[in-house]
Amino acid sequence: MKTNFDKRNSFFSFLLVLAISLASLLGISTPATAAVPTPDDVFTFDNSLSSSTSGVILSPYANCSGTPSAPCNTSSVFGSTGGDGYWEWASSSTSYGGGFSYSPPLTVGSSYTFFLKFQIITSSTGDSYNKLVDYNNLADDNGFYLGKTNGNWVLEFYPLDEGETNYSVTQLLDLAVVRDGSVTPATFSVYTRSSSGAFTEEYQIPDPGGLSIPAIVGGNTILGFFGEDGNSNEAIQAGKVYDFRFWHNTALSEAQLNEQFAAIYTVTYDANGATSGSAPSSTTTSGAQVVSGNTGGLQKTGHTFAGWNTQIDGRGVTHSVAGAITPSSSITLYAMWTPIPPAASLPATGVNESSHGLFAASSALVLLGLLTILVSRRTTKEI
Repeated sequence: MKTNFDKRNSFFSFLLVLAISLASLLGISTPATAAVPTPDDVFTFDNSLSSSTSGVILSPYANCSGTPSAPCNTSSVFGSTGGDGYWEWASSSTSYGGGFSYSPPLTVGSSYTFFLKFQIITSSTGDSYNKLVDYNNLADDNGFYLGKTNGNWVLEFYPLDEGETNYSVTQLLDLAVVRDGSVTPATFSVYTRSSSGAFTEEYQIPDPGGLSIPAIVGGNTILGFFGEDGNSNEAIQAGKVYDFRFWHNTALSEAQLNEQFAAIYTVTYDANGATSGSAPSSTTTSGAQVVSGNTGGLQKTGHTFAGWNTQIDGRGVTHSVAGAITPSSSITLYAMWTPIPPAASLPATGVNESSHGLFAASSALVLLGLLTILVSRRTTKEI
């Protein structure tokens, strides 16, 4: 039974739809999401530490030697997983860890956005904090961490605040960090990306003191990633970084982040009872993609291939070959099969069974008639 609250909601929904319709008729449009500016720097780590947009080069920490007094790397190597390039490092320094620094030849300002896709391989020896970003390049603990709270790993900007979502320490993470210095007080926001590719806000905190503004050294911004120059056993010992992008003097909104990083999804094809052939390979992409044909020559005895469906019993959404599809999340498409109707057959004599039965009945009637005539003639003769 609907409550008065439900009725009010329905009424307000009706008014909203009516208002949108009137606005459309009058040519009034709703404000569109601001266009997403091109990142100032894009690092995809495909055998290079250079930005594909500006030529800025990331600086790996120096090689470890003797007793380190700063972050250092023992080894580093480029690699690829599923076509996704990465740069992997390891450090022998348990106190300072390793990684790289980012220092563009300018100041990024009090507003900025960066995206970082990474994975910790070896956690800090302190087992309570893993420093992701060192903001001040000074011997202090301020910075962005994956920290442990009540036995759970959470994203935290120390000493301001932390998120509530729990992560595993070696989980592959996609993060977007946005500092907006145009509002009062300034805000520091962290967004995380789900498996579907969508960004959602993990938490937002005020930063009136400017703790999340990167340090300026020699007129240039400098940010340290994964190392800890405070000698507190909170540095990451080894890890991989897959993607790093930076927008200077720009605070992107959640909508802009999702526009920049369109949702990624996988379409998997299922043979659904085929007796021969193979299903098309799965495809992973963002945006629209074309539905595959029967590229693997799927066949099912007594059936013909009839396209794809979102349900195994064919009662879902049907997708025709070469049609466009843009799902909001990963899906499986099942092959649809149409039974081949049985062909009509005739007896060897060329006469079908119904005709054969009619012939037999007619013959019986003829014989009965002849018998009646013979009996009648014999009776007449005797008389």
